[in-house]
Amino acid sequence: MLRSLTAILSGYILINVLSNLLRLTIFRSVAIGTGVAVGQIVIIFGCAFLGGFATAAIAQVRMRRHIALLAALYGLMATLSGYTSAEMAPIWYSVAVVISGLAGIALGGRYRMNLRERNEIETTPLG
Repeated sequence: MLRSLTAILSGYILINVLSNLLRLTIFRSVAIGTGVAVGQIVIIFGCAFLGGFATAAIAQVRMRRHIALLAALYGLMATLSGYTSAEMAPIWYSVAVVISGLAGIALGGRYRMNLRERNEIETTPLG
């Protein structure tokens, strides 16, 4: 139970902290213009990929379930964030953030599972 909670929260925190650091470092602003928005979506996808990978790596067992729970948590929080900041960013941006984040989580988790299935990553006795 503790490992599952750690896996999901670690992935979620990784996505948020890393994406916020990169966005503020690269763009030095929270203002949303079209070019900045596309760049931020790319950053969110990359960070979500790493978050999905990390969640699967920490979980080691029932990886799909952990990735699905991370995706559900991310989807809920990103949707709420988009709803509350609707006047600051266009609707397409909020939708794209949710979709790119979910796609990144799914692909990152799947990539980690593929590495494990091909025995390219060592596993512990648990996984």
